[in-house]
Amino acid sequence: MNNTKTVKISEDYNNFSMDNEPLWLKEYRAKAGIFYNRESLPKRAKHLWRYTNPKKFFIDPATTIEEESQIRYEYDKNISGQGVIIKPLHKALMENDNAQKHFMTTVGIEHGKFEALNAKLWTSGLYIEIPDGLSIKEPLLIKRDVNANSFVAGRILLVVGSNASVSIIDELFGSSTSQDYLSLVTEAVVKEGSTINFMNINNLSNNSHAMETSRIRLGRDAHLNWTFANIGGATYKGDYGSTLAGKNSHSNIEGVLLGNKSQHTDYHTVQEHLFDHTYSNINFRVVLKDQARSSYTGLIRILPEAVSSEAYQENKNLLLSNNARTDSIPELEILTDEVRCKHGVTAGPVDEEHLFYLMSRGIPRDEAVKIVVRGFLEPILEKIPASLMERFSDEITSALDGID
Repeated sequence: MNNTKTVKISEDYNNFSMDNEPLWLKEYRAKAGIFYNRESLPKRAKHLWRYTNPKKFFIDPATTIEEESQIRYEYDKNISGQGVIIKPLHKALMENDNAQKHFMTTVGIEHGKFEALNAKLWTSGLYIEIPDGLSIKEPLLIKRDVNANSFVAGRILLVVGSNASVSIIDELFGSSTSQDYLSLVTEAVVKEGSTINFMNINNLSNNSHAMETSRIRLGRDAHLNWTFANIGGATYKGDYGSTLAGKNSHSNIEGVLLGNKSQHTDYHTVQEHLFDHTYSNINFRVVLKDQARSSYTGLIRILPEAVSSEAYQENKNLLLSNNARTDSIPELEILTDEVRCKHGVTAGPVDEEHLFYLMSRGIPRDEAVKIVVRGFLEPILEKIPASLMERFSDEITSALDGID
């Protein structure tokens, strides 16, 4: 548990800090507060906020951050015996040179208004460092248990050394009966020659309103397999991205969203190619029922120096009710000619012919729908690394049980 304290923002906002913070970190918070106050709320006319009202994530100055409002991090402490460093972020920033070096380098203060709010007011955090050359066979499981009576901000900082290999499962869940407002940031730096399998599972309560920004930076010859599943929360605004910052780096992102009731989910992804001979792929599949709504904006950005690069983006949406709605905006920002890029979007209901085929063989309609949905998700499921598949499959099976 991090060393948190109760603060009434209207009284202590400008001087907010946690106990025993070094001067440089207090100055970071102060700069973030200045930026947050200076920046206006994003305009709804901008495409990234067209489908979600930014006022949902505005924190009233009268808000109080209660001491019990926190994100509790659970993990296998025995993993440190292999040379892995894993500890509360606040403690790491006071003790660890690498933590200080990479803190706020992929999601900085000026990333946006709400990221600046996180930089100012985060109280819960986790630092993970994988040393050079270490290959960890068993996945490292991180559980983030959210208990927020009003507002809570949390951060994860992950540093993977050179020529290392690791699989990490990050589970975000909560069972609060009150309204939760969450500000979440994940930063990761993956150095040359390393491979990371990274999985996010969001299973927040139906009272949670969360905004999460994640950026992973890849060095030369680094490989990222990033899988995310969203099956919870009332409102979720996700901003995910990989930065290919070294030659021959590879980023593969696979995402699944299962939305129901009046769930509102808004994803933005960025594939940013900075070097030549880099590869990225995003495959995002969405299943909606009831009055659920999803929006997705995906950007492929290839800089002039990133010649001979490849980037692919696909978003497919399956609507299980007439009231479900989805929007998708693929974007390309290609600043060189020597590349290969493709993108595609589809949206529609379940194919009645497929259902008829299954039902004609004695399968009830509700089970037939689940079979079709499972088949729709299979192209993603089959690409998940074996070390992560069991956990992911269990979550998807549980979510599919709610489909009728």
